[in-house]
Amino acid sequence: LAGDYFIVCTSSCGGSLSNTISIGCGLSNNYSNYTFTGSTTFSYNTIVLDGTIIIDGDATLNLNNCDVFMTSGSEIIVKKRGSGQASGGTFQILNTKISSCGKWGGIYAEGWSNTEARTDSSAHVSISYSEIHDAYIGLFADNSYSTLLLL
Repeated sequence: LAGDYFIVCTSSCGGSLSNTISIGCGLSNNYSNYTFTGSTTFSYNTIVLDGTIIIDGDATLNLNNCDVFMTSGSEIIVKKRGSGQASGGTFQILNTKISSCGKWGGIYAEGWSNTEARTDSSAHVSISYSEIHDAYIGLFADNSYSTLLLL
């Protein structure tokens, strides 16, 4: 796993050496506590997502044929429309596997309550021919006006 590690080497004579080393995943597609804005598409990529990943209102994140590794405790939030935005965030997952070495939170799609009734500006999530593993909750739709498409 990527991270910082403190290493101590002790000899049989009682001497020791210590050092801190950093190990990265060696992947260019690492995102930590990141907000996606605009339109972003990954195709045939390996991606590491860490912490809270936000797909903002008016933003689209497409994952096509990807392997996504979530760090333990991380989550993906697809936002409903915010002030000055035309629509809620869109998250499209096609032929993609999302997994973790530990447990991660899952995908959270924000919606409007039925008294607000703004179906056009809720979060939109589309999952087609994909797998979600190791999540506490694979997909949670907040309120009844989030748009979900599961194939």
